[in-house]
Amino acid sequence: MGGGVHGVFTRHRLPRWRRRTARRVGRADPGVRGSRDGALFGPVGPVRARHDRDRTDLDDALERRQHGTTTLRMGLLRARSVRRALPATDRDAHGIAHPGHEDHVMRVHGRARRVMTLIGAAAALPLVLSCELLFMPAPAHSPVAVFDEVWTFADTHYSFFELKGVDWAEVRTRYRPLVRQEMDDRELFDLLADMLYELEDGHVNLRSPFNLSRYWQWYLDYPQNFDPTLLERDYFRGAQEYAGPFVLLDFVDDSIGYARYASFAQMITPDDLDYLFTRFADRDGIIFDVRSNGGGSTSNAYAIAGRLVEERTVRGYQLFKNGPGHEDFSDPQTVSIAPPVGRPGWPKPLVVLTNRSSYSATNTFVALVKGLEQVTVVGDSTGGGGGIPAFTELSNGWLLRVSAHRFFAHDGLNIEKGIDPDQEVHMDETDAANGIDTIIEAALDLIRG
Repeated sequence: MGGGVHGVFTRHRLPRWRRRTARRVGRADPGVRGSRDGALFGPVGPVRARHDRDRTDLDDALERRQHGTTTLRMGLLRARSVRRALPATDRDAHGIAHPGHEDHVMRVHGRARRVMTLIGAAAALPLVLSCELLFMPAPAHSPVAVFDEVWTFADTHYSFFELKGVDWAEVRTRYRPLVRQEMDDRELFDLLADMLYELEDGHVNLRSPFNLSRYWQWYLDYPQNFDPTLLERDYFRGAQEYAGPFVLLDFVDDSIGYARYASFAQMITPDDLDYLFTRFADRDGIIFDVRSNGGGSTSNAYAIAGRLVEERTVRGYQLFKNGPGHEDFSDPQTVSIAPPVGRPGWPKPLVVLTNRSSYSATNTFVALVKGLEQVTVVGDSTGGGGGIPAFTELSNGWLLRVSAHRFFAHDGLNIEKGIDPDQEVHMDETDAANGIDTIIEAALDLIRG
């Protein structure tokens, strides 16, 4: 589905959540096409519903629903009474226990609703890139009923009310009187999107057959600090190598390697990492560029980070929403990274480049590696996105997700709002006009010493 503002809302006043970004129509999307933040919604652009190359598993599922197909990935369960869950002691590839690895059945307005909570799976399983959703026939519901579903689901599952300073009950008081029984779907969607926008969370999304709502200011209010055209024309100049999901460049004169990883949705194999670190084994350091990487699977983040340590190392802790209260969370669970047996690691300097469009799984990766002895983070703060999502299908067929998890870095920082770099550097306009990436040059200087 192409089109910008004029192709989406031609008869309606733009809602608040879209007025803020409409002036930016035509600007390049900072996310890399095809990437998926949180493994559910990719960076589809602030004013378009979907680009074919930005398809997500949720897009496919929604399209199949619209064509009357109910077969979904990961063995969709049809029987209402059947629950399928991983063992309570399931451990990921890094030996981390994820006791909440299961689908939860919640009661919303007296009806059994299936709610998938991406508990530890996003940090553990490649399968997180496919989403299990249960689409069951549901009677048409009034705008008031749908509003209450959205507000209640967020109230019981969202994890950052206190951090964001949001009084969700007060939000309901302001928005619910605006609901009218005669509202059409677009008017209702706009109202719900405005309400969800109050959470200022890129992982909070409402998707209908005609649109996707999302909070975009986590990067739009900040400098871009990344120019792929400059990178291609003034640095790569045709000398780059493509190794799995990485784009590599050898700064031979400086004895420094460069690796660009555009999306954590691009799966990394052990062989990919073996090649990366052996390719630059005789170099003095590596620049690892994850600017404008909008996220994807955190299993990739753990795989890379594991190559930077010699033994299992605790890098933080996480809590999972486990009750209806705003502060109902599991006990803290440690997060650790570990080196794979018999695989090459990287003990030399590694400079990680970030900007505000480094989001979700990228944010998690930075949390895992920042503070390691050989790692320096250079650029701008990451965009945040620290909550693994819980999502559900509403009674009218729309899909809703909210952050339902908290991740704290090794220093105790809640990473939801982003992570500051060790060395803050912004691209200089004069440098850019002369074909110079200020942030890359700062990284080169850092490794040169």
